[in-house]
Amino acid sequence: MKGFDSMLARTLVAARNRLVRITVDLSNHIRGFMKTFGLLIPAGKGSTFEAHVRRLFVDQPKLSEILLPMLDAWCATRLQAARLARQIAAEARQNDGCRILMSIPGVGAITATSFVTAIESPGNFRKSRSVGAWVGLTTRRYQSGEIDYKGHISRRAIITSAGCSMRQHLSF
Repeated sequence: MKGFDSMLARTLVAARNRLVRITVDLSNHIRGFMKTFGLLIPAGKGSTFEAHVRRLFVDQPKLSEILLPMLDAWCATRLQAARLARQIAAEARQNDGCRILMSIPGVGAITATSFVTAIESPGNFRKSRSVGAWVGLTTRRYQSGEIDYKGHISRRAIITSAGCSMRQHLSF
């Protein structure tokens, strides 16, 4: 059973991920509705997306009445997702295990927090390969006759294994 702090951190990461998905869904719906009227939104994220949408609304007052509430919801959801991301980053900087994992290139606060909260007690694993199997990743295996070759796993698993091989340094 996970500890209360780990469950809180996992909930924080899951809530942020849900808000990010909601913003993507809203932006895709806005793009789809506007495309119906021949209005194509140029590529762009964040405030660029909002500026493009608002610029296209200038000539479409009736359409803007319908879609502006969706755009406002997109803006509010995006702000809340950013607030949760800052909270995750602040908590990750305070955790020794997360700081060590974030020193690995390509591992940020969200990945490190997810890993630390999933493993919670690295002493439960004797080898780093055990962590990959526990998470659900398995190595490629080649067997033929007397040959038994354990291959590599995905790049995602390599990061996981690299992080777990440092378990003697981690105290989370």
